[in-house]
Amino acid sequence: MEELKKWKELNKDFQKSSKSEWFNIQKELFPHAEPKTVIWENIDDILLVLEIISEYHQVNHTMLPDGGG
Repeated sequence: MEELKKWKELNKDFQKSSKSEWFNIQKELFPHAEPKTVIWENIDDILLVLEIISEYHQVNHTMLPDGGG
């Protein structure tokens, strides 16, 4: 019950929940170590990363050269 209460409070605060989502994405992409820099060049790897990010509601807004969306 306490976990549900914490989750509800977290979802009311955009900055905290966004930070939490990015932390979860980071853990999923890099489960054993945090690299200083990452470059994905293989299209399948890029698609996998975008698929992971798109599962989260607050961080999947992409800024494109002509606008966001």
